[in-house]
Amino acid sequence: MNLLLLMSFLSMLLIHQQETGVQQEKYDARIETTMQDGKLKISNVFENNSPEEVSFTYKFQCKRKGRSGTSVSSQSGKFTAAPGQTVTLSRSAVSVSPSDNYSLTLDVFENGKPVATANYSAGEE
Repeated sequence: MNLLLLMSFLSMLLIHQQETGVQQEKYDARIETTMQDGKLKISNVFENNSPEEVSFTYKFQCKRKGRSGTSVSSQSGKFTAAPGQTVTLSRSAVSVSPSDNYSLTLDVFENGKPVATANYSAGEE
């Protein structure tokens, strides 16, 4: 009985997604941030929602501008993600003050073509 209810619910959800056009992206990139002790802690995360294992490359860039000047740092690398796998690509920390402006960009590529992007920015403009 519970299985029948679950199957009915999943069928209705699938029909709703098809009717509204709401579907999960094949690939998802995101930048997760937290502030701790005056440092912006950054995690770059990628999720493979496709049914295949795929190899990717990524590039992450952090730009910060404050009273002490401007800094730009970048990271890049290669990785493979299995179907349904969530991968933490990199972790870093940046010292920031409330008056700093900073922007973070994560780009993920498959065979040199962009497949997912995430952006984050904060600070006074």
